[in-house]
Amino acid sequence: MDQDINVIVDVALNKWALGIQVAILSILTTVFLALWLNSLHRVLFAWLLAWTANLCALLAVFGVILGTGVFSETALRMLYVLYAWFKLWFAILLIFGLSRHFYKNSLLNPSVMRFLLAFTISGGLLLLLMQVDMLIIQILVYILVGGFLLMGGVYFLFKTDRSQSKIFQLVLCCESFILLHHAWVLIPAVWGGPIPRYMTRISFFDSIAELIVGATCLFVIANRVITVLKQRNSQMEEAQQALRELVDVDPLTGLWNRRHIETFMQAHGETGYLIYIDVDRFKQINDGWGHAMGDVCLQRIADGLRKHFSTDCGIFRLGGDEFLVISGADEMTIHQDINALKKELMVRNEALPSVSISVGIQEMSETVSFEKALQQADTAMYSNKRLGVSG
Repeated sequence: MDQDINVIVDVALNKWALGIQVAILSILTTVFLALWLNSLHRVLFAWLLAWTANLCALLAVFGVILGTGVFSETALRMLYVLYAWFKLWFAILLIFGLSRHFYKNSLLNPSVMRFLLAFTISGGLLLLLMQVDMLIIQILVYILVGGFLLMGGVYFLFKTDRSQSKIFQLVLCCESFILLHHAWVLIPAVWGGPIPRYMTRISFFDSIAELIVGATCLFVIANRVITVLKQRNSQMEEAQQALRELVDVDPLTGLWNRRHIETFMQAHGETGYLIYIDVDRFKQINDGWGHAMGDVCLQRIADGLRKHFSTDCGIFRLGGDEFLVISGADEMTIHQDINALKKELMVRNEALPSVSISVGIQEMSETVSFEKALQQADTAMYSNKRLGVSG
């Protein structure tokens, strides 16, 4: 009597556990379907098929339990063979998706996949024709699925050094050990040996194990998405930086233009000296030597400014033949730098005219804002130009 009650309890618990597994796998399959519909990544399709196959396998087992005493022996065996076929393809597609996830070339290439498809179909038909006992089919499933997951997990465990990959491989190895353990303890039952009592209620443990595998799959995908988003953000930042440089940099001289002055002032503060520079008789250079030579002269001035002023200075081309330097050096050093620049620019030869510049210098302070200092430097520059001497 107690034994009959235990059997009834075991059957009821198995049905409940299988129902929980069906619910879990349905949720996982739905999640992978939603992810795949919003992505073209091939790994998602492989894992979608894997969890769909696992769900179909579980539904086949559910059909066997519900159909016992209702369906014929052949129909029940057919359902069990379908369970075995779908379960094996769950493992194959899981490894296939893993290889697609971490490598461009899949470990399971089309020829191998065709071989596995032919092998599993012919194997399933053979099991049906030979009317193999369902216990033996279950043991074969545990061995094949566990062995395949173990080989794939170990292979990729040593193939890649990515931490998120190793987590998934370790989970696959643990799942394979669980399945191989099931096969090991069931083998004696083929010869009439006893089945451990806990194996009649192992579905609860299997549900948790498969939930962990599914959650790890989602973790790997989430990690991949985060990595891709970081890469895209980095690329966007690089593109924005390149765009800012295109906007803020004068294409002829390579100096900053007016747009960058505010950014520079925010970074360095409104202190130091403004050095306003204008080319003398620049129109005569353009008219006498040509506009191409005028551009060469502007580039020559830009090179001289970079050479004689420190890298901490802000050097700008304001437009046309006007330049601005924002320097934190003392006034004596600034005059030395300007004189050295003027001396260099006055050198001429048959291919290059001499260049004269007028300079206006104005200090910024708490009482003299940038705008006011710039206006005063501009005024000083024009005064210097009219006098024909350096300021």
